Amino acid sequence: MKKFCIAAFSLLALLASCNDPNEGNDPQSEKPTQEQIDSLLQATFRQECPINYTINKSEQLTKEEMADFIFGPAGANSDEGVEEARKRYLERCGEIEDSMANALSMNAFTLIFEKINYNYPTIDQNGDPITLSAFMGFGEYWAFGYKPLDQDHIYLCCPYTHTKEDECATADKGGYEFSLLMGDNLFIMPDGQGFGTNKNHDQMYLNHELQARQIYDALMAGKSIYENDWEGKFEKDWTLRVIGASQGAGDAIAVHKYLDTQCFYPDEVIDVFMKLYEAFGFSAENCENLRQQMKSVKCAEALNFEYSYAACGPYCPKATLEQYYLWGQMAYPCVFPLIIKSFLASDAAARAKYTEDRFYSDLYNANKAYFDEVYLKKTLNSDDLNKEIRKRLKVGSEKEAPETLPLDRILSAEALDTNSEMYADIAAWLDKQDLTSGWTPRTKTYLYYSKADEVVPYVNTIKLMNMFGSKCSAEEAFWDGHVACCEQFMLKPW
Repeated sequence: MKKFCIAAFSLLALLASCNDPNEGNDPQSEKPTQEQIDSLLQATFRQECPINYTINKSEQLTKEEMADFIFGPAGANSDEGVEEARKRYLERCGEIEDSMANALSMNAFTLIFEKINYNYPTIDQNGDPITLSAFMGFGEYWAFGYKPLDQDHIYLCCPYTHTKEDECATADKGGYEFSLLMGDNLFIMPDGQGFGTNKNHDQMYLNHELQARQIYDALMAGKSIYENDWEGKFEKDWTLRVIGASQGAGDAIAVHKYLDTQCFYPDEVIDVFMKLYEAFGFSAENCENLRQQMKSVKCAEALNFEYSYAACGPYCPKATLEQYYLWGQMAYPCVFPLIIKSFLASDAAARAKYTEDRFYSDLYNANKAYFDEVYLKKTLNSDDLNKEIRKRLKVGSEKEAPETLPLDRILSAEALDTNSEMYADIAAWLDKQDLTSGWTPRTKTYLYYSKADEVVPYVNTIKLMNMFGSKCSAEEAFWDGHVACCEQFMLKPW
């Protein structure tokens, strides 16, 4: 903070020189322009409030290696369409190289891609410090050393439902999402609590408030790495876009809410500016005006937030639970243990009141030790985990696991009783995670959905569209169903 004060003092001294008493100006009668204030705030905050992070790994991929990552090595695919797409991709890279060579008046230009794994500090469900990990990537070019392309956008991608460790961003090198976003874009994707650096811990499924804070911290750390360690630049009209599907869609809207509602400048930073501003003799009115200006700057404004784009998300967890109970069965039963574990980890009163096994049927509890190990070590992806749950919880003489699982096979009678205290407690916690009420969006969103979504009920999209009103554009997927909708979303331009 000492370094911050010195720099802020210097900047304010320059600003105050506009009101030099030797020239007959009264510091209290004149106040700095908004442009001067904005410049002071941005420069000082960026340079003197560094964000902590640790770079774990970085690697560069040539355009050919990047093509291998996206499409597979040349000749390795039997699909002619994939081979043609790989060829077109490399041709496009060549066109970009030629264009940059002309723009930079160089004889040759080489395009390459930087991929980085990093750790960053944030908080856990108890508000305690925790270190999580994230992935970021961007394009570079050679001009007497590799330099980042000036980025048009930051794409902050929120992970879809992961239940296997090697699906997380740092393990999967950004996954399929990163392969879709090559160009002048900075791509950032966090692992999430329970993965990467924090592996072998429970993930905080549907804890939207917590996830929003953690993902925001990943964004700020990634942006700092790009600007400070790689000396990366942005185009003057750069924007931030927040993307997600399924669980990632819920988190994307949670981040949207955070960006639209949270003040960008911490209170302690504002207090330092106030003391220095007062020290230069500016009036109490001017000081209060500056305080209010700083407090009114939301994260969305400071980070050029353009829009969120989300598909099939649990935006209203309580409505989702109610719909599951109406259906009486689930095609995606792996979410129930995720919800229960997150609920108990996040709510101290519930944790003191209930043991986890009380939420489950005798049938599930007979297999609970096995499933606990799978959820903790994250050894199965969601498709395989759902199959294993259906297989182990089948009853009678069924030869194969059913496509859907009746709720009474996984949940206890107490958990299924909508009049029970247990149901009221978990419903109340889920209600706290509601993103479809209690705030006013400032930034637009685009939604993609399926009315026949069997995993995340369509009621979620309806409620979110109603709240966003004119700030929402929505499109229905061509093919019905949750997975089909998410797959179509991945192929759409973001």
